[in-house]
Amino acid sequence: MRVGKNPASTFDTLASHRRHRILVPVYIPHTNEYFADALEILQLCLRSLRATINKQAGNEQVAVTLIANGCCDEALQVLETEFAAGWLDQLCVNQTNRGKVDAIISVARGSFEPLLTFADADVLFHPGWLQKVEAVFAHFPDCGFVSPMPNPTKHWYNSSATLWAAKLRGELRRAKVVSDAALDAFAQSIGNPAYFPAEVRQSQWIVERNGQQAVVGAGHFVCTLRREVLAAMPKHAALKGYDSNADQRWLDQPPDALGFWRLATTEALVAHLGNVAEPWMHERLADIEAHSTNNMASHNVPPPPAWHVGKIIPYGVRRLGIRAVRKMQRLFSR
Repeated sequence: MRVGKNPASTFDTLASHRRHRILVPVYIPHTNEYFADALEILQLCLRSLRATINKQAGNEQVAVTLIANGCCDEALQVLETEFAAGWLDQLCVNQTNRGKVDAIISVARGSFEPLLTFADADVLFHPGWLQKVEAVFAHFPDCGFVSPMPNPTKHWYNSSATLWAAKLRGELRRAKVVSDAALDAFAQSIGNPAYFPAEVRQSQWIVERNGQQAVVGAGHFVCTLRREVLAAMPKHAALKGYDSNADQRWLDQPPDALGFWRLATTEALVAHLGNVAEPWMHERLADIEAHSTNNMASHNVPPPPAWHVGKIIPYGVRRLGIRAVRKMQRLFSR
């Protein structure tokens, strides 16, 4: 039986989807041992994210999705509190752990935003990260992958389209643009102070166009992809709780396979927290919340060129060429 008229039957036009969606998977099964500081790390991450996507400067076009993966009650309570605060667009709760890749890609495939940021739950976001990531897409429309944390050790990693196309365009060169302090902080956060060798500290591979620069070389612990990249991701489930090979197949390879560039900002606009809370993290968060950028204009990101150079050169040819160059470089460096 139906009484009255369903309000949804008016067929009113709904608000359009937003410009940028940020997806953060959360896996905190308990709060012991490895996860002893997990709730504190999570709150640092979420507070910094909220502070840096304030509703000024067009950021009302940004939506945030948190995905709970088999989380314990204490973690769910934190997530539900954040959702009740009204700044999240979605809170997805998986009763069991579906793994990082399956959790984020299943939600991403149901989204309509042209830009999708995937971030681990141990990221501290700095003011301006969102605008500067979007600026890279705006200045380099060939780009399909941008990280707010440059990693110059990875300039060969899934960057075949970037290196070949930028070289052909005369936009590839070496320069010192990433500070040693940024490199030191990341290396320390992963427990490997010697992570960055002298070669990549002295200078980095960069692309430059109309005075705008970006770094060739990026990891995936926080990255922004064009929505078009979803088409090249494997259609089956990864079925992995965490696996670096899954990250590579779903996040790293698809942009390069489609001919998109893989770039990073020239400065570290996020920090990696790890699983142990330290005093500097709270100090940094206080500074972030006190100086959150309110007046930086967001960028309208143009669609990628239909026949950009990276797409024209076949994927297999690009990768074979890169391998040959690397092999020759190793031989001559001996």
